[in-house]
Amino acid sequence: MIVFKRNSIPKFLMHLLPWSIFVLLASSEAVGLIWGFFSRADGSIFFPVLYGTALGAVIFYLNLYHLIPKFFSQNKKLKYWAYGFLLVLLVCLLETVIDISVLTYRHGSQENGAEGQGDFWVSFVWVFANTTVANVACWIFAFAYRFPKDWIENERQKNQLEKDKLRSELGFLKAQINPHFLFNGINSIYHLIGADNDLAKETLLQFSGLLRYQLYECNVSFIPLTKELDYLKSYVKIEEVRKGEDAMFDIKFPDEDEKLKPLKIAPLLISPFLENSFKYLSHNSDSSKNYVRMQMMIDGENKFRMVLVNSCDPKIKKKPESNGGIGLVNVKRRLNLIYPDKKHELEIVSSEHKFEVDLMIDLNEN
Repeated sequence: MIVFKRNSIPKFLMHLLPWSIFVLLASSEAVGLIWGFFSRADGSIFFPVLYGTALGAVIFYLNLYHLIPKFFSQNKKLKYWAYGFLLVLLVCLLETVIDISVLTYRHGSQENGAEGQGDFWVSFVWVFANTTVANVACWIFAFAYRFPKDWIENERQKNQLEKDKLRSELGFLKAQINPHFLFNGINSIYHLIGADNDLAKETLLQFSGLLRYQLYECNVSFIPLTKELDYLKSYVKIEEVRKGEDAMFDIKFPDEDEKLKPLKIAPLLISPFLENSFKYLSHNSDSSKNYVRMQMMIDGENKFRMVLVNSCDPKIKKKPESNGGIGLVNVKRRLNLIYPDKKHELEIVSSEHKFEVDLMIDLNEN
């Protein structure tokens, strides 16, 4: 019992249509086809075109669905060419025999059927050459049909694999950021314990809110910009409490208005820069020389801009960019993966006394 899949009949009809159109056109009076000993003028062309097309379709589909995927695509080229040659040869011989038989039946004898073309073998070679041209064309058409289709499918699979790879890599990078932030946050609270326990409790509560944000709200590709900014504001408050009067802070966030609501950004991209600025902030006795200055803004083209500058301690031999380690290295990688080409610009300048970050992210279509 033959079972047809739900979409097999429409697919069959879609393939049958062009073959049928070809038979009708080739045997029509408008075309006036002459094929070997057959012609439209004497009414002998339709039947040869019909079975010739059917045999050509056999070559086309065997090459398309069997030989190419089983041998050619599997790098078994020698077997492919051998089987392909054998297939075309057998079909051409069969069609030639049928052509000769039709001619013999139509004209009463092979000699009459091959009138003007010499003896039987000359006629046989003549018919075989004509059928070979048509059948080799069908064999080539299978390539022309199959290769663009395979190329599109291969590109789709490659793109999907690339997306899966990027998704895995981004997940790995994001997972690395969380312990880094956790370490810095606990270190901040540690400095408050004993000095101001009430403030330590309040800060711990804020810190738990930040962890909750990371654990439950950041498991998506993009998050509302307003939520990310709220997270950063809370983080800055914790660090300002820890640093107290030992440093000067000038932190400006974008004005809250309606234009921010539809914008989205990849989560936890900005925080590593802030962590780095507080972690490697200088410790001069003059607090005015210890500073963190940050300004965030959104321009009319929905481009996020952050300029962040912090003072550095020249006694620290390693520069913040390298000493920041896992945070900055990962955020650069994430920026390249999520906002490729011209979707972001990042400039980092590290000197003996100052560390600067200038970041632009195009938030359109996120």
